[in-house]
Amino acid sequence: MTGFLGSDLRTKTATIYDTGDDRISYTNIGPLGLAILSVFAKQAETANKYLYISTATVSQNEILTALEKATGEKWTINKVSTKEAGKIGAEKMAKGDFSGIVSLLHRHMYGGDTGRDFREKLSNGLLGLPSESLGETERDTVAGKRP
Repeated sequence: MTGFLGSDLRTKTATIYDTGDDRISYTNIGPLGLAILSVFAKQAETANKYLYISTATVSQNEILTALEKATGEKWTINKVSTKEAGKIGAEKMAKGDFSGIVSLLHRHMYGGDTGRDFREKLSNGLLGLPSESLGETERDTVAGKRP
């Protein structure tokens, strides 16, 4: 709803970084909470390990397509370079403007060189996380059922 990930439901506007085709592992809040509970319940299996979780690994363009389908509307697209986002974020931070962290996060999330596709490392099975589909997530988000 806030547009933090690049999709603004209020204005039907999507910011697509670089080509928008790189796949990124995302996690909804519900499974994140379940993962935390599962770590406490499975301390022996999860101690001292990196745990990777993901609701879906999709591209920005796939998210945009799902949102357009869920809203029944064509969205406005703004194209942005991750290198430019990183530069803007660093400049803001250097001036003490902490809003620059958002641009730096976008650089890290969407830059093609940052290792944000976790499919080969997922701990979802170990943690007993349910699977969710992109379409289900977007329909629920548009309907106001997800934050």
